[in-house]
Amino acid sequence: MGDAARRERQVARQVLAERAEPAILAARLSPPSCIVAELGERPSDPVKAKAWDKGVRAPLSGTRRSGRYHRGMAQATKLTDGEIERRRAAAERLRGLFADVSPDRSLVDELIADRRAEARAEGRESKAERRARS
Repeated sequence: MGDAARRERQVARQVLAERAEPAILAARLSPPSCIVAELGERPSDPVKAKAWDKGVRAPLSGTRRSGRYHRGMAQATKLTDGEIERRRAAAERLRGLFADVSPDRSLVDELIADRRAEARAEGRESKAERRARS
């Protein structure tokens, strides 16, 4: 596999990972009953919370890869009234976080620009490290 194909594959993996993030964030804020049944509530301890996030990510990525829904994840669409209300409240809290952002401002474009700048800086650092070793 050539360098171009490897880079393209890496970009595709990154895009898929970014697409999974909203589902993982939603599961953190208001986990569906099937996830709570499997993993319990998300722990407050950062180390345990990271492991919990990985546990959530596994069924979501398997579902995404296969194009089919895991039987347990299908239950996530059958929400109780309490779960619906919790999710609405979480959505309202999130809207409040971005209330002061101007509608003509693109946070996505800013994030992409930041990531590209970081990648360029890392590239420069690695080139400098290689030169230093030579």
